[in-house]
Amino acid sequence: MAAVVVDTTVELTVTTIILPIK
Repeated sequence: MAAVVVDTTVELTVTTIILPIK
């Protein structure tokens, strides 16, 4: 369960950081 939460958090963080750069 924790792994799913971490994966989701990482995905959202990556998206939030990468989109503004592009």
